[in-house]
Amino acid sequence: MTEEGLKETITTLEKHNKELQEELQKIKNKPQGDIAYMFITIGLILLAISIVHTNNISAFIGLALTFWGALLLYIKPNQYTRIEVLNSSINSLYENIQDLISDLGYEGEPKYISTVTLGSFKKVYLYIPEHEESTMLTEEQLINNIIFYKEPPSIKILPPGLELAKLIELELKTHFSSINIEYLNNNLHKAIVEGLEMAKIFQMENDENKVQITIKDSIFNETILRNMNKKTLNKIGDPLISALGCILAITTKKPIKIYKNEYDHLNNIEKVVFEIL
Repeated sequence: MTEEGLKETITTLEKHNKELQEELQKIKNKPQGDIAYMFITIGLILLAISIVHTNNISAFIGLALTFWGALLLYIKPNQYTRIEVLNSSINSLYENIQDLISDLGYEGEPKYISTVTLGSFKKVYLYIPEHEESTMLTEEQLINNIIFYKEPPSIKILPPGLELAKLIELELKTHFSSINIEYLNNNLHKAIVEGLEMAKIFQMENDENKVQITIKDSIFNETILRNMNKKTLNKIGDPLISALGCILAITTKKPIKIYKNEYDHLNNIEKVVFEIL
């Protein structure tokens, strides 16, 4: 593949990344909440008018609007169509990453790396070397806006889960660069399960240089099933796993790689072990 072709592939990857960010933001915003509050407000006003003017029609309409407003607040939004669009975008993204790595012929394991200089502290990259024994990029190389490196032969691209990692950070109202793994142990469940509703179960355990993640019923199950036999997904992870790789790289300030990636498709349980290098 020519350099122009590779640059075009990178542009496509960034486009899919942006689409993923927009879909995730839609999941978070839940616009039906505004409609619910509007229904309740109008309903209460009509009830007040019916009491003052003894108007039964206003009372019936007011009760109906108040009821539907309350119902909208408690009913979980149907996200099936939204998730289908989301997974479609993700599948294209991973296919492009797979094509990029295949065309380059790179065999090194992808690693999540975070720069630690003050000017680019929160930048995280997916670093893929040509060979596993290749040396790591220097800090000076990391902060440069370069995608392809000749020495050592490697590429540095934005991870698929980077925007999702930022969304989790906003949900927790913290800065991952200023906390430790113990904080992640105690709080990631709250953001992923309760806040963003991206999985039904999330568990995290760490032991020395290993971090084990268990996720059940992820919203990215379709993507996992479609790509579970591909090297790219196993070594980079689905968007949620990729986001966790970014978070660990920022928090530990060390390179992170996926040591083990297993998926139980019968129970929709994903088990991933990260290694802190």
